[in-house]
Amino acid sequence: MPDSRVFVTLMEIAELSNLIPEAKKLATRALGPKGIDRDMLATMKKDIYPRTVRENSKL
Repeated sequence: MPDSRVFVTLMEIAELSNLIPEAKKLATRALGPKGIDRDMLATMKKDIYPRTVRENSKL
C-alpha cells in the first residue's frame, strides 16, 4: 500500500505570468472575502513556530 503522503490534489493550474493573481483568487475563495482573522493567525503562529531562546529565558 503506498504512503498517503505521496498523493497530492491538484486544484488549479496557472501560467507562470498569472501565478500570483490566480493564487490570490484561490485564497479568496478558500478563506472568503474577509480573509483570515489576524488574531487567529497570530495564535496559530505561536502554536506552530518554536519560541526563541530569549522568550524562554527568565533573565
